[in-house]
Amino acid sequence: ELDLQANRILQLPGAIGALDTLKELRLHGNRLTSCPATMSALTNLRVLTLRDNHFADPPPFISCLVSLKTLTLGKNKLAGLGARELQKIDIPIYAREDLDYDEEMAENAHPGMRRVG
Repeated sequence: ELDLQANRILQLPGAIGALDTLKELRLHGNRLTSCPATMSALTNLRVLTLRDNHFADPPPFISCLVSLKTLTLGKNKLAGLGARELQKIDIPIYAREDLDYDEEMAENAHPGMRRVG
């Protein structure tokens, strides 16, 4: 586990992708607008917290994180969210106005996913 929450981080080094055995990465409460593409190598990552940053879109490498089970994106300025095989998605009620969310579409795309918040 690597916990970098609430450190006012603006940018992550590309070398973070070398941590290929990492299972949890907590980046919430920073000032990130993007993450390095090298994070696509974090194929053992199960938990990624990006809550309370400055993302306009989910990072594109998320589709490469084949072990990812929990992704938190609340308190960002998201315009939309692509389909993913997640077991849990944390989108708090106060962040929902920043997200184009269609309940029926989400259920069809993600059977068994439960909504938190």
